[in-house]
Amino acid sequence: MDPRKFFVDQDIIRAQGLPKALFLDPEFHLRTQEIFKISWQFIPPPETDLRTFPELLAARGSWAPSRDRKLIITRDSYGTLHCFYNTCSHAGFPAVLFSGCGTHFECPQHGRKYKLTGEFASHTGLEEKMTANEKKSAGLYELNLGLWNQFFFVNASTAPPKLWDFIKDMHNVIGLLALNRFRRSGEIKEMERVPGSPFLHILNYLDELHITYIHGRSLAKAVDMKSYRTEIYPWSVLQWVFAENPQYGFDPQLLPERFRDAAKRVFALWWFIFPNMAFNFYPWGLSVNMWLPTDRNPETTIFYRHHYIWDNDKYAGRNEFWADSAVNEEDLAAIQETTRSIKNPSFLRQNKFLPDKEQAPHWFHRRLYELLFEERKTVIPR
Repeated sequence: MDPRKFFVDQDIIRAQGLPKALFLDPEFHLRTQEIFKISWQFIPPPETDLRTFPELLAARGSWAPSRDRKLIITRDSYGTLHCFYNTCSHAGFPAVLFSGCGTHFECPQHGRKYKLTGEFASHTGLEEKMTANEKKSAGLYELNLGLWNQFFFVNASTAPPKLWDFIKDMHNVIGLLALNRFRRSGEIKEMERVPGSPFLHILNYLDELHITYIHGRSLAKAVDMKSYRTEIYPWSVLQWVFAENPQYGFDPQLLPERFRDAAKRVFALWWFIFPNMAFNFYPWGLSVNMWLPTDRNPETTIFYRHHYIWDNDKYAGRNEFWADSAVNEEDLAAIQETTRSIKNPSFLRQNKFLPDKEQAPHWFHRRLYELLFEERKTVIPR
């Protein structure tokens, strides 16, 4: 690929977006997978258990699979946390299907046992036929595990960046919110396969301009669009706005001084963490979104959405006052339309950015360009 054809100028006045190959081309899709592999990813908690990972793993000798069962997190007998691919080394079945506690866990297909450190423990009928090296290599593959409050993150890189470099700006703003008291809701669909490239979903999330049009009858009516602000950080973006009705805003004492106003109240704090996570803080609690690519189809996204409740009464009004369901449905419909439309040969790439409305989309296009086409060792901090 010729980098010149994908160039995104760092000056928003001169810049154009990445070509539509980002959203449609299978070859380009495979190239972008490397970005997800070297980045921190939110670990969705188990589907059938609403406890948090810290609760599931409170005891030594405990384990819990992720929502999609691709990962398993353990706490060994010394209290150390580990994260592994949840794939048995014998025949590829998930090593665990449910949370549990004990001195070891056993693959439910053929009975291979593992220690909580991921090491091979035993396998009746095979163990005596295995060499020492075979037993050593029969353990589970360990990944990098990161923690922030009650949330767990995974990184598959051999030289992972510091999770703190990605979340510190968010942490410094919402530090007064008691995140460890937020309780997971079981009222919404937490994982679904949706049309459109993950990058279309992400750019839509980062786009202030579409709110007036796509969400004109929902979100735009609930907020004071004139107060909309976008703050760009090295590895995150904050977008926030005041509520049209202060009754549906944050208690100003819970936020830093710069968010306080004598008459107005902050409606929401929308934090995007590069490359594909969103932490959306509302007076009712938190919505964690994540957009993941499918293996080969650039036009499909696995969409995770988890709600964590802080105030039950306000959560009951999340659709009426914060337009939660309406915004989600409107976004999905808009992205489906865009996916169809950009296939027309007349569209090549986004033509210019509005400097005062599209700072965040430009930032994202530029970050992707740097990672994919510029050989910079310091692009992702380590």
